[in-house]
Amino acid sequence: MKSPTREGDDRMILLANFTTRSPSTPPGANVAEYVIDGYFDQALGGDFWTSTRDAIVIE
Repeated sequence: MKSPTREGDDRMILLANFTTRSPSTPPGANVAEYVIDGYFDQALGGDFWTSTRDAIVIE
């Protein structure tokens, strides 16, 4: 599947045991409401992702 800019492919990043390794404050907060940002360095294209734009998928 192509990205919105049609320059590359979508990827999924799996963060195993995320809620155990990064517990919420306050305890028990809904992980779907977390704000997570991810990016590549500019030398790697500078792509940016944020959970406020795209949903966090909980499996």
